[in-house]
Parts: sequence; C-alpha cells; structure tokens
Amino acid sequence: MTGLQHVPTHDLLSDGTSIRIRQAGPDDREAVRRLYEGMSPEHLRLRFFSNCDGSARQATDRVTQPGRPGSFALVAEHAGVIVGLAEYEPTARSCAAEIALTVADAWQRRGIGTLLLEHLSDAARMAGISVFTAKTLAENHGMRKVFTNLGPRVRWRLDGPQAYYKLDLYENEDCLSAVGIRTASSAPCDRCEIQIASAAPEPLPRANTRR
Repeated sequence: MTGLQHVPTHDLLSDGTSIRIRQAGPDDREAVRRLYEGMSPEHLRLRFFSNCDGSARQATDRVTQPGRPGSFALVAEHAGVIVGLAEYEPTARSCAAEIALTVADAWQRRGIGTLLLEHLSDAARMAGISVFTAKTLAENHGMRKVFTNLGPRVRWRLDGPQAYYKLDLYENEDCLSAVGIRTASSAPCDRCEIQIASAAPEPLPRANTRR
C-alpha cells in the first residue's frame, strides 16, 4: 500500500449500527480472504465479472501486499470482522485512479459502500487524485446507487454488458483535460476506458438511499 496514512474512524449506518473504517494492511490477509469466501456466487460474479476463485485470491493479495506505490485500501469493520472493502489503484494518468468496492452479503444496502467510498475519496484527494473511474457489470445496480449517493459529479455510460463510471473528486480543469474526460475525442484511460466514444455521459439521478 501507499505511504498515505488514514486515521481510523467510527461511523453510524442509517440503522444506528456503528462500524469502524481504517486502512487495510498485510495483517488483514486472512480477514479479507474470509470476506470473499463468505460472499454468494452471484455477488462474487457481480464483483469480479465471474465466479472464478482466482479473482478473489488475486484481490486479497493485491489489497494486503505492502509497498505498492500509489495504491490505497480501506476496510469497514464491525465487532472486529471486516464487512466491507474499498480500494484504488493509480492509472497511467497521474490524476486518476481506478476503484473497486466489496461489501459482505449480509451488510449490503446499509450504507457501507457509500461510507467507504466517501473516505476513499478523502484519501485520494490528499494523494493528489482528482478522478475516480470504475467498471462494473451493467446489472450491478447496487454499485450504481453507491455512485449516485456521491452527488452530481458522477457520469456513466453503458457499453453492452458493462457500465463505466467517472467521478470528479473536485473540479480541476488541468487534470480533467490531462485524463481525457472533457471531450468524446479524448484518448481512453489505459486501464478502464471510462471515456465516452460517441455520446455524452448520462447523468445519474440523485438518491438518498445508501447501499
């Protein structure tokens, strides 16, 4: 993980449940593995685009591997058990990062995903990142709601079975121009191809319900 440090915090979900959000580290390997092992085949498919066990193992290794420049991950805990995970990886563009989000089956639609992404956004801004990008299956409506909760700076498009998202963490004209998201003719992001090929992105509606 990057040298950026996150101070652990406690947050309340909409039902009053308290969770602890902190930075992930090498000591979390077994707990992260159990998080993925406890997910249903359907939720694993939505997260990794397949039910392949190898994808979960690779994700566990990535999140808990120390010393990965520019990367960062947060976990959400309840009673000492990891129930959610959010991470970002730098892209080829210096101001942008690609994100991934995981929430345990029993904890979905309770606001954990939104809280994790809010904290991840704060950490990214401290690291000089201005844009988050993500790619999900188009049918992953839960992830769409998480992005919606972050407000009007989210844009998205559908391309066959996949959905592409872009979140401006704050307005920065130089950075937005650099990562190629201002016009349809911009060069695509090397890792996630979030840019629009032929039409302007569709704005997401505002929503108040947290995942």
